[in-house]
Amino acid sequence: LMHKAELLLESLQRVRPNIALGLSPSVSALNRIGNPHKNLRVVHVAGTNGKGSVCAMLASALHCAGYKVGIYNSPHLLRWSDSVNILAKQEGQVDAERNVENWHDSVVDVAEVCGDLSLTAFEVATAAMWLHFDRSHVDVAVVEAGVGGRLDATNVCPSVEASLITSVALDHQDLLGGTL
Repeated sequence: LMHKAELLLESLQRVRPNIALGLSPSVSALNRIGNPHKNLRVVHVAGTNGKGSVCAMLASALHCAGYKVGIYNSPHLLRWSDSVNILAKQEGQVDAERNVENWHDSVVDVAEVCGDLSLTAFEVATAAMWLHFDRSHVDVAVVEAGVGGRLDATNVCPSVEASLITSVALDHQDLLGGTL
C-alpha cells in the first residue's frame, strides 16, 4: 500500500515533465515553506558518474565523526522515499520507518502550499527534502544533484560547506546540450 505522498509524486511524474531545468519554481516553493534550505549546512555533489558513491562515503564519514547526516540521492530506487535518509548520532538513532513518515508529511505539506506552482515531482520531492532535513535538525545535508547541474532543483543554496564534482562527461544531451 503506497502512502499518499508516494501516490502524489507518482501522479505528478505522469502528468508533468520529470525534468524541468530552472530554479525559479524551486525558489518560489522554498520561499512559501520558509526557506528551510537556508537553515542547513550543505555539501552538494554534482557530476556525471559516482555521485551516489561519493555521497554514501561522505555521509558515512560524517556519521562516524558524530554528525547527524541527511542524505538525498537521485534518482530513487523503488519508491520516492528511498532517496531521503538520515544517519543519526548513536544516542538518538532515527527510526527508518519514522524517517519515511516524516518525509511523507513534508511532501504533503509542500504539495498543499505549492500546488498552484506546477512543480515537477522532482521539485516537490526536493523541496520536501529540504523541509524534512530542517525539521529533523540534521547537522549536515549531503545532497546529490539531479540531471540539471547549475539549473537543478537541488542547486538553490546561497552558500554551501562544500561543492564536490565527480567525473564529468556528456550525458543527457537532449536536455543539457552537446558541450561541457
